[in-house]
Amino acid sequence: MKDSVIKTSVILAGGYGTRLGKEFQNTPKSIIKIDKYPLIISQIKLLKKYKIKLIYIVLGYQSEKIKKTINKYKNIKDNVRYIYDDKLIGTSYAISLAISKIKKNFFLLYGDIFLDINFKNISNFHYLKKSKLTVVTQYNANPLDSDHVTLHKENQIKKIIPRNKIKNIKKKSLSTAALFVIDPKTIKIKLLVNKKDFVADYLDYIIRYQCYDVFSYFTNEFLRDIGTKRRINKTIKDYTKYKNDNY
Repeated sequence: MKDSVIKTSVILAGGYGTRLGKEFQNTPKSIIKIDKYPLIISQIKLLKKYKIKLIYIVLGYQSEKIKKTINKYKNIKDNVRYIYDDKLIGTSYAISLAISKIKKNFFLLYGDIFLDINFKNISNFHYLKKSKLTVVTQYNANPLDSDHVTLHKENQIKKIIPRNKIKNIKKKSLSTAALFVIDPKTIKIKLLVNKKDFVADYLDYIIRYQCYDVFSYFTNEFLRDIGTKRRINKTIKDYTKYKNDNY
C-alpha cells in the first residue's frame, strides 16, 4: 500500500493542569521539561520528523507562556498556528474550534502526553481501515485514570468505558492514549460542541449509537501521560530506559 501521509495535527494545550499541584501551578504542563526539551517542543519535533508540518495548537490557560516557549525555537515556530479557547469547558469544545480550519485527516494529541512513536504507521493503519476516526490505544500504567475500550473483530471499537464508570479493571485492559486520527468531514459538529469530554461523551455517543465505525490502533511504543508530579518523574526514568533498550 502506498504510504498515506497526514500533514496536519492539532495539539490541545489549554488545560489548567490542576493535578500537578502547587509546585507547577504557574507552569503549563506543555512547557514542563521532559528529556531534553519542554514537552510541547518534543511533540512538535516528533510531528515534523514524520512530515506533519502544519500544527494547530489550541491555547487557553497561560497561553503567553506556551507561545514564548515555542518562539525560542526558530526552526519550529513557523509551523505553528494558534487557536484560542476562551471558554475552557472541555476537550470537545476545544476540538470544535480547530475542525473548521482543517479539510483533511489530521492527528489530534493532548498537550500532556510525552511520546516517541511512529506516526507513519498510525496513518497507514487509518487509511488501510478506511477509518473515519482512529483511537491509539495501549495497556495503560494508570488504568483507574484512563478511559478504556473493548473491541469487536478487526480492531473496531465496541464500547467506551469512561474513567468515572470503571469498577473492575483487568490488568491488560485497553486504554485510550490521548492520540487520534480524525477525518474532519465526519465530525458531527453540533453534537461535539454540546459534549464536554471528547472520549467519554462524544466518542461514547458515536460508538453507542453506531454513527460510524471507530478503530483502535494498538501500540507498545513510548507514550505517557504526565498529568501528575509522580508521573513526570516516572516518565523521565522510564524514557531513559526505553532509549537505552531501543536506540
